[in-house]
Amino acid sequence: MKQIILSIAILTLSLNLLAQQTKNDNFESSQLFFTTRAHLEGAVEPEVSDIARRLNNKGVEKALKENNYEAATELFRTAVGSDTRCFMCQYNLGMSLIVNMKYDEAILVFNKAIAQNPSFLNGYTGLGEAYAKKGLLKDSVEAYRKAAAIEPKDVIILSNLGNALHQINKYEEALKYLDKAIEINPNSAVANSNRGTTLYVLKRYKEAVKNLQRAVEIDPSSPDAQNNLGVALTALGKDKEAHRYFLEAVRLRPKWNIALFNLATSYLELGKRNAAQDQLQALQDVDAELAQNLRKVIFGKYLIDVSDVK
Repeated sequence: MKQIILSIAILTLSLNLLAQQTKNDNFESSQLFFTTRAHLEGAVEPEVSDIARRLNNKGVEKALKENNYEAATELFRTAVGSDTRCFMCQYNLGMSLIVNMKYDEAILVFNKAIAQNPSFLNGYTGLGEAYAKKGLLKDSVEAYRKAAAIEPKDVIILSNLGNALHQINKYEEALKYLDKAIEINPNSAVANSNRGTTLYVLKRYKEAVKNLQRAVEIDPSSPDAQNNLGVALTALGKDKEAHRYFLEAVRLRPKWNIALFNLATSYLELGKRNAAQDQLQALQDVDAELAQNLRKVIFGKYLIDVSDVK
């Protein structure tokens, strides 16, 4: 009963897109994370007016210190209106709109900034993230391609491009960019984690484990890397070793449906049905649909067929 869920993840500073689908009665779920080179910028271009600068910096403070992105959005919007030369203000406006899930407007903002300044790197990275959040992954790929053309050695851009290519099933091309990212910075948890998930999809499990182990070593606080290492180890039949990574993923993110599902499944594989039942209840509180799916799996595994009994 290998009903294990892989989380495809890049370390992010904003929201995530959770996509779930059913295939051959198995739940497969992926988390798509994109990050820009900088989430919100306090500094602005030297030629920008003092008014735009002050409004921008107040917006950053509202967002990062007060976690008030609605107020931040209005401050960034006013900053842009006061001085259209402030590209960082436009970038910050777009990013705050993404956090507020106003993806269409964010796309318009980034495209406008790029039209004014075709070499504006953060405009393309922001556009790539906005397209990804909206589920327009092919457009996201093209935005990140343009960003990579401007800055070919940026590890985050390369990782995001690899991730977007992964999401449209171009795994070999994704590896090319992830390999390059790791070549530039072998200590990138982002690149190692995503290379591992791509290798896993290609069923290159031993290689996947190596990259995911490296990601966990670099960033042990990442529940995604912990979960994915458990998934890859499970594929190699190393259930006991995998179990401790599922435990850690749940410890790091206690209400994460993916980790709870995998931990419950792991307990079942190890024959610990009472512990599995406890995790199933925890999953029920977070994601009733996924819990119901796991119940069906458990029922099917332990059900006795008496159709031929006389």
